[in-house]
Amino acid sequence: MNFMTVKSDIGRVVDILRSCPCRNFPVVDNAENMMLLGTIQRRDLMKVIYKLILSVEDQENVVDRTKFETLKHLNESSNEELYDQNSLTTLLHRVIDVSEMGMDKAPFQIVDETSLYKVRKAIEKEIESTIRRKMKDLIVKN
Repeated sequence: MNFMTVKSDIGRVVDILRSCPCRNFPVVDNAENMMLLGTIQRRDLMKVIYKLILSVEDQENVVDRTKFETLKHLNESSNEELYDQNSLTTLLHRVIDVSEMGMDKAPFQIVDETSLYKVRKAIEKEIESTIRRKMKDLIVKN
C-alpha cells in the first residue's frame, strides 16, 4: 500500500510516485498507527520535491563551489562522482514538511472504538455540507 507519513523523506516519496500512478496519496501519522490525516495530490508532491532539489542545488552552488573546484583539480572523475553521491544521499534522506503542501484533511476519523452511529452522523454531516455548497454554487450562478 502506498502512503506517506508526516515524517516521510524524499526517497520514500519518490518511490511512492514511481510505483503508483495514483493522483492522490494518503497521509498517516505513522506507519504503526496508520491514523489517516488526509491526502496529498501527486502534483503537490512533485512541486515540493522540485523546489527542494532546486534549493539544495542553489545552496550547494553558492557554498561549495570553491570546495568542488579544488576537489575537481585533484582528480576530476572520482571526486565529482563522490560529490554527486553525497549530495544525492543527503537529499534523499531529507524529511518533507507536510505542512508546506496542500493536504486535504480527512473529514472524519474511524478507529476501533468508533460506533456505527458516529460514523453515520459524520457521513450525513459531510453529505449535508456538500449539498449546501453545491446549492450555493447553483444560486450564485443563477
